[in-house]
Amino acid sequence: MTRLLNLHIFGMQCRHCTSIIKNLLISEPGVVDVEVKLDYNSAEITYDDMQTNEYKLESAVNNSGVYNALVF
Repeated sequence: MTRLLNLHIFGMQCRHCTSIIKNLLISEPGVVDVEVKLDYNSAEITYDDMQTNEYKLESAVNNSGVYNALVF
């Protein structure tokens, strides 16, 4: 089933940051779409819950070593 997840992203400061976050998340198995909003420091992720979950996606951002994410 397709689900929608909102992550609060800490550490984004520019459009380049949004591009990095989007590419990081879209490369995760099960992710269908990603919209990153710099103004809101957030990412809206559409994903297949049979292939991934919110904790794996949150960890993908946190493991980048540059950005931190929190499910909200």
